[in-house]
Amino acid sequence: MREWSTLVNPQTSIPTFIQTLTGIANAMVAEAPTFAELADEVFDRLEGRVFIAHNARFDYGFLKNEFRRIGYDFRPKVLCTVKLSISKLSPQ
Repeated sequence: MREWSTLVNPQTSIPTFIQTLTGIANAMVAEAPTFAELADEVFDRLEGRVFIAHNARFDYGFLKNEFRRIGYDFRPKVLCTVKLSISKLSPQ
């Protein structure tokens, strides 16, 4: 398994609630690359793969909109672990 991670400069202030929730402060992302600077690499890493996330609709929405803003057509297959866990808990 390969792993890659980076902080992204959102080019706006991170709300206090989000800083508390994530532990990511404005100072931590001040020198980080913007999404536009990372887009090629992110797109290459995700192309042809299944996008898997907990509450995937939330994360996918951000990525799709950011890719659209810079001219990419991002439409991976999506697997939401929230939906998967709910379907596993529901009686058959």
